[in-house]
Amino acid sequence: MNRIYSLLSALALLALISCNQSPEKNSQKEQPNIILIMADDMGYETLQCYGSAEYQTPNLDRLAETGMQFTNAYSTPLCTPSRVKIMTGQYNFRNYFRFGSLRTGEYTFGHLAKDAGYSTLVAGKWQLADRSYYKDPKYDPYHFGFDEYCLWQVYPGDYWRRYKN
Repeated sequence: MNRIYSLLSALALLALISCNQSPEKNSQKEQPNIILIMADDMGYETLQCYGSAEYQTPNLDRLAETGMQFTNAYSTPLCTPSRVKIMTGQYNFRNYFRFGSLRTGEYTFGHLAKDAGYSTLVAGKWQLADRSYYKDPKYDPYHFGFDEYCLWQVYPGDYWRRYKN
């Protein structure tokens, strides 16, 4: 039942984004581009578009002007549980079974976007496969709804090669 609520919430988000298009685009049935940015160790107060006077964030502010801004979110003080939560749309007590792991078979926002006709890409830090399972291809980002990826911490040894190439 909770998975249904999570997916309905995600579908409502996609519908809201689609409704935000100009009438010309709607008549052409173009889908909006969706860019979801999740940043570790950066608070709400850091971006100018949310009222910061201490930091200059002109590029992110431009994205915020033409897109959606979220003003209410729930997170944890650790990045991996937050990443699992944003992938599945579920609270951690429903989806979290081991640190650094995303359970295989979970329906993620990558799957949701693909089902809506999008091409998907995930970039940055993955850290969603338990180290003992890294060699198992069922933990690749492809199996979580992503067509392409540019990630670190996907395979054994990636942890210390973050900046290589």
